[in-house]
Amino acid sequence: MAEILKEKEEIKEFLKNLGIEYRFSCYSEKNPQGCQLLADYLSQVDNDDEKANKVLKENCDERNYGRSCSTYGMNLLNGRGFPKRHRDHSAALKYFIKACELNDATGCDFAGKILAGFEPSIRKHISPEHEKGLRYLERGCNMESTAQLFESIESCHAAAFMYASGVKDVLARDDEKAIEYGTKACNSGNMNSCKLLSIVYKRMNNEEMSEKFMAHYERLKKQISDNVGIEMQRS
Repeated sequence: MAEILKEKEEIKEFLKNLGIEYRFSCYSEKNPQGCQLLADYLSQVDNDDEKANKVLKENCDERNYGRSCSTYGMNLLNGRGFPKRHRDHSAALKYFIKACELNDATGCDFAGKILAGFEPSIRKHISPEHEKGLRYLERGCNMESTAQLFESIESCHAAAFMYASGVKDVLARDDEKAIEYGTKACNSGNMNSCKLLSIVYKRMNNEEMSEKFMAHYERLKKQISDNVGIEMQRS
């Protein structure tokens, strides 16, 4: 029992020192990464999203730190850390766009999907601008950030879907572009893009490639199913 209490005290002391370190990095050194870490600390350790938002907003507005822009945008979108969980969709989009322009893949993915009309609950607040949204998705897809690979691949899949489907009176269907972006997503493990590619190739009467990507889809689907089964057994 004494050992458990000692361990808890050590963790508490470690977290306290970590908070001091992040505050010094942000407030004294004006380090953008330190400010992002402080915002994460305030939210996750201190459970104070209101203070975290102040740090994020300043870090985005004054230091142009992309990740803070996208994190603040997500909080605006969800009402996290705001009175009565008030949501501001327009302001969120503004911060996602800025994040994308600062080469943050998360910002590109959110800005692209909102403007392209992928989020039904937001369409009543923000009218789609499909071509503009597609540009942000393409930008996010083409980023080389390994730290945001998931978000980048999500943008690839969304762009592939738009090209494969087209948008009436706005965007002509383009199977070659759908293949370009879909292949990048599929090869990175996005199974829905593999299935989309199979459909596109079938439409182009290329049965060999259609079957190849459908097989890839089935392998990824089985792999995910097996992993879920293993996790359930562990729990």
